[in-house]
Amino acid sequence: MPDWSVLEQKGLAFQELDPQEIVALYDLFQEHRNISLVDLAMFSVARKVGAILLTGDKHLRGFAASEIEVHGLLWILDEMVDCSILDPAHAISSMTRILQLPNVRLPLNECASYINKWRNK
Repeated sequence: MPDWSVLEQKGLAFQELDPQEIVALYDLFQEHRNISLVDLAMFSVARKVGAILLTGDKHLRGFAASEIEVHGLLWILDEMVDCSILDPAHAISSMTRILQLPNVRLPLNECASYINKWRNK
């Protein structure tokens, strides 16, 4: 894993919550016990800075989508292909390997749609 300075050079920034935001976070956690405190903290930070929340957690996605933009792995891969960061063949092979992992819960119909889309690029 790269050290923090390398990640900062690539645009990653540390974000923190002030004491009032931490209190609000714990209030959220009391209301949404099916979402982890860490996931709710990521939602809080994304909302605070106006960022997109990237998650595969269905409970977090359902909760957060009414307030901020939320996406998952399929969107990330597709954006990488669209921005020519990842070539379509590599995206297809990556998706194929991901789907072979145990405990992966991706929507198979959507995965197939993206794979077909990438094949036609």
